[in-house]
Amino acid sequence: MRHEMFDGKIPNLQKLKAYGFEEVGDALTYSVKIMDGQFSLTVVIVGNEVTTSVTDLASSELYTLHMIDGAAGAFVGAVRAEVAKALSDIAEACFDKGAFKGATAQKVLRFAKENFGNELEFLWEGFPKDAVLRRKDSGKWYALFVEIDRAKLGVAGDGEVDIAVMRALPDSIPTLTDGISILPAYHMNKKNWLTAVLDDTAESQKICQMLRQSYDLAK
Repeated sequence: MRHEMFDGKIPNLQKLKAYGFEEVGDALTYSVKIMDGQFSLTVVIVGNEVTTSVTDLASSELYTLHMIDGAAGAFVGAVRAEVAKALSDIAEACFDKGAFKGATAQKVLRFAKENFGNELEFLWEGFPKDAVLRRKDSGKWYALFVEIDRAKLGVAGDGEVDIAVMRALPDSIPTLTDGISILPAYHMNKKNWLTAVLDDTAESQKICQMLRQSYDLAK
């Protein structure tokens, strides 16, 4: 079930732990009783993905009626409302406003999900807005996503901009960089990586092609 209140938000590890989430392997989990103690709502966060389950404590069976759009009735509605309220509280208390919501960034991220099955992973507690895409088989990154001040990149304009730092063949980097939308690598080895500026100066199709090559190079 998709939980829209988490769209465009990034989980904050410190806030989640303070709220009561516990680390279990790669996941963060939290359980709370709802409906006057009749049910338990469990929230699991892996990376930036949020999943939930509701358990009937009397029978220890999963309750799913609240997830069915056509299910009606006062009781189902009450469960649905309490789940939504609990999740809204978590989203407000434990998640930060996300980056990478611009049109070009979203096209590139959608390409990664549709072609490689990958979504952004937010790995660093000290840098909650930085994220990576990495291959599932090798575990290697093929893109680093950062929100950075344009002045640090040396490009025109004010304020911050989304960038994707990707792998590239060393011989191709001089021909790809143009000083506007494709730049030398930020924070990575400039011989093997380059930076794509994800604003309206960029051609999303070209960046997606570069992302595919970066994915292949991360084998």
